[in-house]
Amino acid sequence: MKFSDKLIVRNTLKNKGRLIMSTIGVMGCVSVIIAALTVRSTISGITDQMYGNTFTYDQKILVDPEKADSRYLKNLGINGITQQIQESAIEVICPNGKQKMEPITITTGNSPLIHMFDVRGNPIFFPENGVLMTRKLCSTLGVKQGDSIRIKRSGEDYVSVQIIQVAYMASGQGIYVTDSYWESLGETFSPTALLIQWNGQPNQRFLNSDAVIDSATRESQQSGLSSSMQVVNFAVVALIVMGASLAFVVLYNTSILNFVERIRDLATLRVLGLHHHKIRNLVLIENYFSVLLGTFAGIPIGRFISWVIASSLDERMDLPGNITLPDVLLATAMTLCFALITNSIVARKMKQIDMLEALKSVE
Repeated sequence: MKFSDKLIVRNTLKNKGRLIMSTIGVMGCVSVIIAALTVRSTISGITDQMYGNTFTYDQKILVDPEKADSRYLKNLGINGITQQIQESAIEVICPNGKQKMEPITITTGNSPLIHMFDVRGNPIFFPENGVLMTRKLCSTLGVKQGDSIRIKRSGEDYVSVQIIQVAYMASGQGIYVTDSYWESLGETFSPTALLIQWNGQPNQRFLNSDAVIDSATRESQQSGLSSSMQVVNFAVVALIVMGASLAFVVLYNTSILNFVERIRDLATLRVLGLHHHKIRNLVLIENYFSVLLGTFAGIPIGRFISWVIASSLDERMDLPGNITLPDVLLATAMTLCFALITNSIVARKMKQIDMLEALKSVE
């Protein structure tokens, strides 16, 4: 080993506490940035998943059930693909006794405009002999596929239904039932909305009729969801700033402490003829060890933090929180950039060594 390398190793082994503290600081920086980038990537894909894959209608029309029943909507002769849905809330009793009000959607079995997928992305269909429930709602209620729940009918009695399918939806959890199965439970299918994929221009006569309460396009709903997610971007920036501050504070303080403790030795080496860049490396290379160790240790912790954040953001959102290689590389690059900036600041201070005063100092 070179003489300078021996000095670096000796000082590192001599000050293990400082190395551990620096590693913990870098680990916290990397984990926080990875968590922030992972949440940002997950949130940005919600609108595409919801209104690109799951919902493929052009317009959602809210109708008055008293003025537009199922037969009326079928006989409209709309130029396009239509799908009737009934949206409401229902009282649910789980096997563990938990009782809650949850949203329920009743729709036609063929479902041309609502497409469901499982966790792996495989398409699934609405069952005819049970209900379909979203994964996050299953987790909230403490049930799984194959379990039975009790739902309250329009009367005072309850009926037991089985969870046949479990679907993944990033936003908007609930229970989905076909109209035929709903009617087999003794209930009446009374549509509250009509989903339309127009073949041509929208039918303004129908849209302006008394049967229509309100309407919204898929683009407006997607834009509204995107706007509501903007607050997450501020949280991401705040987390990155916190991670950067942690890295700056820890690396700067440990470097300055290392420099001050060894200023007499460094001044001696400078007098003996060592160039400034070699003396600078004796202090600053230890930071790169901390960055390397902290980065490897911060990746699994960042994965855990992103999972915690994603699972606790909203009860109606199901975010996986899985880290990706680009996010890990970006977090590593940002941390390395913070370390380079810190080292450059400390290096400037090292140029200002007063060798005479340093050598006159008392041990």
